[in-house]
Amino acid sequence: MEIGGVPIDMVLDTGALASTIPESVGTRAGLDGRALAYPMVLHSAAGQILVRKVFLGELRLGALGIHPLELASMSSVGRRAPFGLLGLDVLSRFHVRVEPGVRLWLRPRRDLGITAAERLARWSFLPSCKRLGCLEASVEAVGEDAVVHVTYETDLARPLDVLFSCASNPGQPTAGTTLASDALVRAPRQLRLRVPAGFPGEPASVKVRRGGAWFGSGGAGCADLAVVDLSPASLEPRDAAVDDPAGGSVAAGELQVAFRP
Repeated sequence: MEIGGVPIDMVLDTGALASTIPESVGTRAGLDGRALAYPMVLHSAAGQILVRKVFLGELRLGALGIHPLELASMSSVGRRAPFGLLGLDVLSRFHVRVEPGVRLWLRPRRDLGITAAERLARWSFLPSCKRLGCLEASVEAVGEDAVVHVTYETDLARPLDVLFSCASNPGQPTAGTTLASDALVRAPRQLRLRVPAGFPGEPASVKVRRGGAWFGSGGAGCADLAVVDLSPASLEPRDAAVDDPAGGSVAAGELQVAFRP
């Protein structure tokens, strides 16, 4: 593959949240770089990498181009020096299939919005409605939190675990990992929450703690939501959360921010 036109061999690292390149590659490619105010430790399957600088550039895999992409800079000396690491910020955009010693298949993920109707059709309790999932929803910021307002097109006798995305472009599988603000930051692209049972004429509101990140830098930012998947609510409690497709999870107070592959 190429970084800014410079060929480089990269190791697939599903344990790395962000992709990295040797500092010498970024310099040779003439990429814009900036020093972090404080060094950051990036955990990867290859161990811990101390990051002091990030580059902004384009990564090309054959005919596929990914840009703009922030790449963590690592030392150009040591046993990992000749290679870059291809992390989840890139891999999460693809279905990955590996034939050891033969080939690597990277197939772009389909838009969740395109396949939403097919997934929802598996639930016999859902009638035919104007909107997918028989729900209309919008979200607004309330300080650091967010509130999702839901109205029902039909009677729903049971609570549902629902995955929402922007109504204008539902389910776009854009990886949200960046190295902004000198720390790994996830840009929320989906909202996952438990919608209570209800019926037309009785709207419901669900608070998403720290959900204001939805409207923050890099977040989806839309107000109108669309259902891209749902299931009958499980028996265990579930907090509302902002989601990103890249994989892994971190705790954020009472809110569990989940990143699913």
